[in-house]
Amino acid sequence: MFSYFLFLQGIGSTCNYLGFKFTIVIGLLSISIGVLFLPPIDLLPQSSITVMIGLFILGVPGAFINSPAICDLIVVLKRKTLHEDAHINDMASAIYNLGLNFGEAIGPIFGGYLTENYSFPKSAECTSTIAICYTIFFFLINIKEIQNNLMKFNINDDKIEPMLDTKMKITSGEQLSVILHSGDILRGRGYSFE
Repeated sequence: MFSYFLFLQGIGSTCNYLGFKFTIVIGLLSISIGVLFLPPIDLLPQSSITVMIGLFILGVPGAFINSPAICDLIVVLKRKTLHEDAHINDMASAIYNLGLNFGEAIGPIFGGYLTENYSFPKSAECTSTIAICYTIFFFLINIKEIQNNLMKFNINDDKIEPMLDTKMKITSGEQLSVILHSGDILRGRGYSFE
């Protein structure tokens, strides 16, 4: 819980600079690493400190997945629907919590089956493998958006002025999302937008 609170403090800035998708990838990677520390695998020392390190690492995904996933859902729903903002926020929260609760219902069944038939360390290795595979899958599906966000948010102060002078034609929701995020960054540096 401490690591969740600790990393939650900077998640807004992280999302602004890296984008929602890459922030989620960081959270997914920390799940796959942290799970290996809980029943320390053979490569790690068998101690309670190893488990505490694993629990600290598992606090990271809460910050790196929860907020960016809901914000990303809001962006996607705004692109796909014509509802009001309050209704879209409610829909995003409902969809996110539905997926979260579905995972919390299926996870113990699947994990219990693996633990009963194999062992707790083997089930943790299987869970970590599934998490790594999903992280790679998520990254590959969103690689274009991740690259665009990383390129557009890697802005030096001397390159901001020429970008502001050009007229931007918004052709997709993805560009709108990038513009909104870069606007937040530029407002923090003293620029204003109408």
